[in-house]
Formats: sequence, C-alpha cells, structure tokens
Amino acid sequence: MEFGDDDIIVPIIVWTETNYERAVALSEDEMPETFADWKKELAVAKRGLPAGAKIIEIKADPDEVAEWCRRNRGQVTTKDRAAFALHRFQRDYGV
Repeated sequence: MEFGDDDIIVPIIVWTETNYERAVALSEDEMPETFADWKKELAVAKRGLPAGAKIIEIKADPDEVAEWCRRNRGQVTTKDRAAFALHRFQRDYGV
C-alpha cells in the first residue's frame, strides 16, 4: 500500500471476537461491554472520519498491546492503544 503526503492515515486496532474479552480485561479505561457493541462503535467512528481517510486495520494480541502500552506509556487506555496502533503501522509499513 502506498501513501501520499496528503493522505489521512488512521491506524486502528481491530479485535476479534475471540480476543475481545481479554482486551477488555486488560484495559484501564472503559471499553464497550461486548464485541458486538465494540463493532457498532467502530462503525460509527469510521463514518465520522474525513472522506478519503485510509483506515489501516492493526490486528494485535491484547497481551502484546497491554505490554507495549505499559512499557511505553504507563497504562492501557484508549489513547495508549491508539499510540500502539500508530507504532505498529509505522513499524509494519516503514513510515
């Protein structure tokens, strides 16, 4: 995938139905109670992005996310998970 200087890139952690419960357990802030609720919130968030934004889905293990967040940010919250998603995007795409 190629990215231009004017592209709006939005890396987002994408949980699975099998790992969502673990992600919630490791979170230090509130997450939607169920995977189905999380998917609904994700859909709403995606619709709120600027037209043409490139969403990059970051698949990750909840324990890996929590470990990285605690080591690099001190906690596991929405902002910290977003920082992890950006980190993985930069690592995986070399940007």
